[in-house]
Amino acid sequence: MNQHHVQNTLISTEEYRAVMRHQASTVTIVACGSPGSRLGLTATAACSLSDNPPTVMVCINRNARAHDAILKQECFSLNFLSADQVDLAKIFSGKSELHGEDRFGEGAWITLSTGAPVLEKSMMSVDCQLRSRHEFDTHSIFAGEVRAARAYRTKSPLLYFHGSYFDLNAGAIE
Repeated sequence: MNQHHVQNTLISTEEYRAVMRHQASTVTIVACGSPGSRLGLTATAACSLSDNPPTVMVCINRNARAHDAILKQECFSLNFLSADQVDLAKIFSGKSELHGEDRFGEGAWITLSTGAPVLEKSMMSVDCQLRSRHEFDTHSIFAGEVRAARAYRTKSPLLYFHGSYFDLNAGAIE
């Protein structure tokens, strides 16, 4: 049997970030709460987990205000942005002066099944009931069972790659 020697050291945070910038990701707004107390953030670590039952997962920094709100509300939405929604991605990523409920002044927000805010014209949205949370040093992985979903098939996804936003059909946006 071939023995592999594994070093017990981790790469630095800077090295890790530099390497992970090579992964293209969809851009998602994670949202929770009810009108007047809604919270949301931009995330790139969100994806399908299972189709039986329909379940998604998202990684959220434990210091984000929405983190504890999701635990309290026990529901959230994932809103996968289209290429024409870069401004929303920036607002919810903290690159504007808007915070909390004020971020929801942009775009049309509705509710579907759980009461979590859903971006009406996102490329696709899933409305989720929190099923579980797995804690790590800085982030939690939230798994949510999908209670409702909607999609616009004609939209092009917004991607994030090497620190820039991209339109899958047109290339770099900025």
